[in-house]
Amino acid sequence: MIIEKMTLFENLRSRVRHLVVDRILAHSIV
Repeated sequence: MIIEKMTLFENLRSRVRHLVVDRILAHSIV
């Protein structure tokens, strides 16, 4: 159960990271 929570957390964190990167790239292009 703990492992599943950790995996879920890692997935959420990586997803947020991609969101931030996409936003930064979008601002950089503009």
